[in-house]
Amino acid sequence: MKIKLKPGALLASVWKNFPLSIVFCLLLTAAYTASDIHSYTHIDQSTLFEHLLPALWLGLTATTATYCLKRRYPLPAFLPLAVAAAGTVAGYVFFDRYYLITGLVLCALMLCLHGTTKDHPDIRLGQIGGWFFVSLGVSLVLYIALNACQSVLFSLFFQNIFYRTEYIFQAALIYICFFTFAPAIFLGGLPDESTPIDKRNGLKKFSAVVLLPLYLLLLGVLLLYVLKILVTLSMPVGVMNSYAIAALSLFVYFHLLLTGDENKLSLWFRRFGGLLLLPIIAAQGVGIFIRVQAYGLTVSRILGIAWSLLCIGVVITSLFRRANWFFPAAAVTALLIFCSPFNAENLARLHQESLLRPALERNGMLAADGKITPNAAAAASDKATIYSAVDYLEDISAPEGTLTHTLQAQLAVINEEYNYSFYSNAAKNDLLGFKKPQNDSDWHSFTYRLTGSADETRLDVHGFDYAELITVYNDDKQPEHAAIACDAAALVEALRHANRTGEALNFSLPIVLSVYGEEIDVSPLLQGIELLDGDAQLAQDALILPSGKTLRIVSLHVYDYVSSTYQENSLTLSAWLLTPEK
Repeated sequence: MKIKLKPGALLASVWKNFPLSIVFCLLLTAAYTASDIHSYTHIDQSTLFEHLLPALWLGLTATTATYCLKRRYPLPAFLPLAVAAAGTVAGYVFFDRYYLITGLVLCALMLCLHGTTKDHPDIRLGQIGGWFFVSLGVSLVLYIALNACQSVLFSLFFQNIFYRTEYIFQAALIYICFFTFAPAIFLGGLPDESTPIDKRNGLKKFSAVVLLPLYLLLLGVLLLYVLKILVTLSMPVGVMNSYAIAALSLFVYFHLLLTGDENKLSLWFRRFGGLLLLPIIAAQGVGIFIRVQAYGLTVSRILGIAWSLLCIGVVITSLFRRANWFFPAAAVTALLIFCSPFNAENLARLHQESLLRPALERNGMLAADGKITPNAAAAASDKATIYSAVDYLEDISAPEGTLTHTLQAQLAVINEEYNYSFYSNAAKNDLLGFKKPQNDSDWHSFTYRLTGSADETRLDVHGFDYAELITVYNDDKQPEHAAIACDAAALVEALRHANRTGEALNFSLPIVLSVYGEEIDVSPLLQGIELLDGDAQLAQDALILPSGKTLRIVSLHVYDYVSSTYQENSLTLSAWLLTPEK
């Protein structure tokens, strides 16, 4: 494919073939820049931009798809304008319906590819892919050059300018280069009926010579894994699916792009490559079935299954002919999975509820009013199903009157007792009456680095309902749930003396920490510490409160500021507060 980068011709082409699309690109650039300016000049982000940006994105993709389809079908001349208006209004009205917006945008992108691959689809796809990287590369070079110029400009002439102004200027350059310039080059160079059919496509050759052998190596590894499953008669669940989806996706790429004329390997792949995927597809299907049986459908699983089915259709089709149906089918699938009443989120919620309700009823945990009642003696076989379903349904959107909405309302009430929690299963434990059933894949700890230490410390959450990260100051910024009282000036002087003399710190004044009404003296932590740039390296990092809660210290920072007219000393302590199991 010859690269003809003539700016005048490209601009003329894009204005002739995609006039409304380039208008939308300009509007997006202006909207994002205005949004940045607004975010720095107002406390609250205006809802105008929350409505406007999805509307413009949907209008852009829908309009571009219509222009592309006009190349393939005799559509009315007024249709792009009508679609632009309808898409923009829909995006503005349904701005918070992310599933709907996503589905429409994906559908539009698939139709764009369908419309531009009427004749010689493999060559056209190669030209489109190659031109995409060219437009992206040229735009990146332009951004680097313009950013260097603005850096010199601000350094030489506007040294005292507010830093946020420079940030907005840099962001505007990104929007101009990648929301206007890059799309203009890409759309202006898209192939049409008059574009020569050039079989010497660089992307196709690179894919056939370099990427295809690497892909076959990946298939070989996956086939060895399938062989291991057959030999050991064990099916590790949740391990292979992502790799199988990647293999199927790459197969679709190679099948649609390569014709077999590139070299002998691509010719062999066109004829027999689909057969290599069949064992992998079978193993993937078994793994997904086991996973769904155990834990139900989720949005990610439904999306993965839908995409896999599309790709499997390409694999089967490849054994007989080229899959020219793929892009229209992908567009329809996007509408079904994201925009219809049977969208992935609804299907996942309904399936999880269908697993949860019978398990609750079997264990007497579903009251007459639809609320969940705790039962510590629930059957062990049902605990995993109940907990997994509640864990998933906790954050998914649901209409009123559903089991999901009811349990979310119950959890919201319980969660009021567990504010500020970072790691917390306490609310679900209270709701159900039992803790999460453990298995080998569960994690029960996370790591943090103690201030002044080069080593990571592992925080074990076994035996605790929840872990809460608290930060306390000895000034007027005290949070409601914790406070600290100490003589910061005396502490600073003691630390100065210890640093000057090299002696260990001997600080006898109490540092009283109050957490949810419980008080503890944390001054023993300071004995013998060293101070580096205000951060104390502690010899001990765990204290036990009177209630049995454990306080794990993360950092202790001493602030010391002295000037001719002002002096300030303060102490800041951060710690994990671990609440033991009830």
